[in-house]
Amino acid sequence: MSECCSDQPPTIPTEPPVRWSAYGPLFVLIGISLGNGLLGGGSNLTLATVMREFMGMFFVLFAALKLIDLPGFSKTFREYDLIAARWPPYGALYPFIELAFGLLLLGNRWLQPTLIAIVMVTIAGAIGIGQAILQGRHLDCACMGTGVKLPLSRVALTENLMMATMATIMLSGAL
Repeated sequence: MSECCSDQPPTIPTEPPVRWSAYGPLFVLIGISLGNGLLGGGSNLTLATVMREFMGMFFVLFAALKLIDLPGFSKTFREYDLIAARWPPYGALYPFIELAFGLLLLGNRWLQPTLIAIVMVTIAGAIGIGQAILQGRHLDCACMGTGVKLPLSRVALTENLMMATMATIMLSGAL
């Protein structure tokens, strides 16, 4: 019987098992970013400042890891990113885009255009990651460069959606 006529519900591809200890480097970077978020604003501790400082440090740290092996990152990134798959130079530019996001956020400069760009870039990234997961493709995640081996998973999808959400909240002026 063909798949279209099966009485079985469609299955969602499963991710390969990964030990939580493999995510240690990610937790360290999130912790550093959160510490910066809580301390980076000095006496101006508002939720908007914490989010801006967290996001800024997050982008700087993750960009730095990608820049350590830019050709390797670009090659791995092209395997699942929608834009890099169609325009390979984007894979080499992406860490510099992230670095610019981080520095602009930390410098509290050009926030509105930066936040708009963050939403666009991270949503595009989330779509590519989501498609790869739904297709059951078992790929390496390039989110922390090539030196930290993690599978492309819902964790990477969550990272992108979290950044898009925080940028959207900040843009809305709800804080």
